Amino acid sequence: MGARKKSPVLRAPKGKTAAPSAVDAAELLSHLSVLVFDDVFWMIDLQSGLALYASPGCEKTLGVTQEQMLADPRGWLASVEAEDRDIVIDALRAIEYKEFQVRVRKGKDLRYLRCRTFPVKDAGGVPHRLIGIAEDMTDRRNTTEALKASQAELLQAHKMEAVGRLAGGVAHDFNNVLTVILGYAEHILEQMADDEKWRKELEQVKRAGERAASLTRQLLAFSRKQRLNPKLVSLNHTVSDMEKMLRRLIGDDIEVTLKLFAELPPVLIDAGQMEQVVMNLCVNARDAMDGGGKLTIETEALTVEKEYSAGRFSVPAGKFVRLTVTDTGPGMDAAVLDKLFEPFFTTKEPGKGTGLGLATTMGIVKQSGGHITVESEKGRGTTFRIYLPQAQGAVEETQSSAESGKSLRGSETILLVEDEKPVRELLRQTLSQAGYRVLEAGSPGEALWLSERHHGAIQVLVSDIVMRQMSGYDVAEKLEPLVPGLKIVFMSGYSDRPVPEKWAQTPFLTKPFTPIAFLEAIRAVLDGTKAP
Repeated sequence: MGARKKSPVLRAPKGKTAAPSAVDAAELLSHLSVLVFDDVFWMIDLQSGLALYASPGCEKTLGVTQEQMLADPRGWLASVEAEDRDIVIDALRAIEYKEFQVRVRKGKDLRYLRCRTFPVKDAGGVPHRLIGIAEDMTDRRNTTEALKASQAELLQAHKMEAVGRLAGGVAHDFNNVLTVILGYAEHILEQMADDEKWRKELEQVKRAGERAASLTRQLLAFSRKQRLNPKLVSLNHTVSDMEKMLRRLIGDDIEVTLKLFAELPPVLIDAGQMEQVVMNLCVNARDAMDGGGKLTIETEALTVEKEYSAGRFSVPAGKFVRLTVTDTGPGMDAAVLDKLFEPFFTTKEPGKGTGLGLATTMGIVKQSGGHITVESEKGRGTTFRIYLPQAQGAVEETQSSAESGKSLRGSETILLVEDEKPVRELLRQTLSQAGYRVLEAGSPGEALWLSERHHGAIQVLVSDIVMRQMSGYDVAEKLEPLVPGLKIVFMSGYSDRPVPEKWAQTPFLTKPFTPIAFLEAIRAVLDGTKAP
């Protein structure tokens, strides 16, 4: 084995102490009885400082061989994390029972050890040996932390579900009301001259309605109950189309840089919701950089070879399109990062934020099958990264009827089924003014009755989903075999019912919507084109 290298001597204190008791020996035996093969047991002579024994577990647990431990009982300190070395040295010098935890690094592997030292006394009661035990607690610690993380995720899921139920409970009725407010506001604005006395006031009413609609969408989005309309989209197009608006929104004191990856693969997402994600991240960055700074938005295509963790978040293996938003703001500490995506959590002053922006972002990303990570330190800025699965196919270009110059008018017959009278009257007026013939039904039963007695073709059924007698899906199911060639458009302010597979691809309007959007959807289904 070779000569032993003499270590700095650990000497017992002078003088005599009380004779060792049987309890001391029994206590030591109880500690030794739970050791397993990988645990370390060593003994040092306090007079000479030499190691008298070292167990075979040294190499796996401490990172030094049994021979190295015998040659230099303090040599393993080199593998102890620098911040923890004084803890070990103090325990060895104390010559008394000590229990402490240290971190040992073996290459890139960081292990967590629970260590204990015991003095062994001679017949005169003077410590002359020091025994040490080291147990590898890494796996047990990781299991405990994983359990805590699971409990935290479960608690968060309960929070999301509770707020989701609250949002769903008010969304249907509230969005019906907003449909009426926004619809009539748009009708009146279309007929008003630009300089008319009450135009500005009415525009404020419309903006307030749109703000209320946005808040409802955010409530549903972060609870992952918002209905998405996914299409093949290029994130480059999304960011580029928003650039002018973002620069105006963010202000001249913040430098905005775009770094867009050439030939970026498409992603299957709701384009409008993704714009909301970009907006939320950029507005948060602007608010963080109160005195100016730099905001960088990047896109890139990448392959994640194996699952990895980034702080509190993880990303699985796969091919992704990554959107990165980086700011040079003051950054965030661990306490803020822990709560960052919780609904209604905000570090802004009262009245400056709802605390829904990042919660909404997380909800949209997760509902789109993506992942999000965040890296931030105090004084070092913040970086958000969004990973969306790459998709195959050509990007779907959309163009509104107004942009294409296409008429929204028609002469076809529409069966309108809506049990909320104000909404029904607004939609009837919208269709009639556009030239359509309207069969107006206030209930599913009335809709079936009208269809049986109507002489002539019915081209389109427009039906709300949530009604008292039966759902819009049931109405469509009953009418489809009775009306040849019937085209269908569903609409709803909110429905927690899953969409039947048969109707999964049927055009769907989420309330509140504008009269223009309503007419575009009707014209698109009649012409066999995709609605904008």
